[in-house]
Amino acid sequence: MIKLNDNEIKKVINTALSGNDFAEIYYEKRYNNTISLKDEKIDKINSGFSEGVGIRIIKGEDITYGYTNNIAFENLVTIAKNLNLNYDENNFIEKEIIFNKKIVKSDVLIEYDNVEVSKKIDLLRDGYNYAKENCDIDIIKFYGTYSDSKNGKLIVNSDGIYSSETINKGLLKYYLILKKGNEIETGYGQTGTSFGYEHFTDSKNVELVKSALYTAKTMFNSKEFEKGKMDVLLSGKAGGTMIHEACGHGLEADLILNGTSIYKDMIGKKVANEKVTVIDNGTIEGLYGTSYFDDEGNKTSKNILIENGILKKYMNSNITSKKTDNMYSGNGRRQGYSHIPIPRMTNTYIENGNDKFDEMLKSIKKGVYVTKMGGGQVDTITGNFVFAAVEAYLIVDGEITHPVKNITLIGNGKTVLNNITAVSNDLDFVIGICGKSGQGVPVTTGQPTLLIKDMIVG
Repeated sequence: MIKLNDNEIKKVINTALSGNDFAEIYYEKRYNNTISLKDEKIDKINSGFSEGVGIRIIKGEDITYGYTNNIAFENLVTIAKNLNLNYDENNFIEKEIIFNKKIVKSDVLIEYDNVEVSKKIDLLRDGYNYAKENCDIDIIKFYGTYSDSKNGKLIVNSDGIYSSETINKGLLKYYLILKKGNEIETGYGQTGTSFGYEHFTDSKNVELVKSALYTAKTMFNSKEFEKGKMDVLLSGKAGGTMIHEACGHGLEADLILNGTSIYKDMIGKKVANEKVTVIDNGTIEGLYGTSYFDDEGNKTSKNILIENGILKKYMNSNITSKKTDNMYSGNGRRQGYSHIPIPRMTNTYIENGNDKFDEMLKSIKKGVYVTKMGGGQVDTITGNFVFAAVEAYLIVDGEITHPVKNITLIGNGKTVLNNITAVSNDLDFVIGICGKSGQGVPVTTGQPTLLIKDMIVG
């Protein structure tokens, strides 16, 4: 961790704090590795290292932020002085800061840096070989990516927070293109974790390739069909992408404060069907968005955002918590030391319900069953969204018939939440990198199978 003693850290903080309301140091030391495979060949092997400090000063509504990769004590004091627009050598105020030290060490079973690069390469090659040996359709392109990172961070501020943690992240994904005659179809499979290398078992590796192959092979049999407004059975395997985009971002408190969310002034009001409970939980072991602390040094927590259809809470940073519902939520996150923290999701999902899948399916006269989602767009001001479905099936008279192609789900976040009429008990998760305000952070999204009435399928 940072090679400064407590007195030196306090000196930097007090230099930044003098004449202001709040000062913070965010230190980060990150190692990362990425291996890319294209067909049977290793395309790239990249390793990176970064270390630096961000200093944040708050005075009223004004925020000043600066960062450096020169973490020498003298340099940090100089930067703190330069950032502090209210600094006066003759009226220097030194606050007595008592640190509440909380230090969390990595407890993964297999550290990434203890695994040979050759073993990680073999993982990707095994994925490729499995695909070649188990696919009777021409694989014209096969891409695999493995990455891992180890991120040590320390957050110290003028309120006495002293939170230190080492976070491990691992990612494995495959994307393939199949060709059959003149037709081309694609498929993908991916997994991410905050566990160590123990997550990447042979069976997990095969599972991802199988998923990619299954989607691509299945979609060769897909047909066009008459689209329009109909019921949608959204599988747990679709993993909550729609909830993350169409609902989750609108519950981040900075969007509430700047008036760009449809959920502004809705605390205590009905925003979803009574069967819907939405949770953001940064504490679930092993999930991609999990950490012990957020990037402001607060303990992450299980936040019930919507409970039985009623909006209960927003996701806050320290700043927004003082301006909204005054509840810390552990959602102040940042991409790295060169970024300021803002409210972000961690692991966001709809809680399990009690409805049975077979009964949900039988209730549909005509609709679609969506099992894998793609990308999309959402307008947080209106709540309107458009999402692509990568794998979907036509439902007729309560039975799944054939796969369908070129499917998009079109709707409004608040309307869709209210039109969820059944919630199964098969909660599943998918991982991603969520982008917002030029920052990307690892997240997980999840849901059980949902029955959504009267949705526009385009």
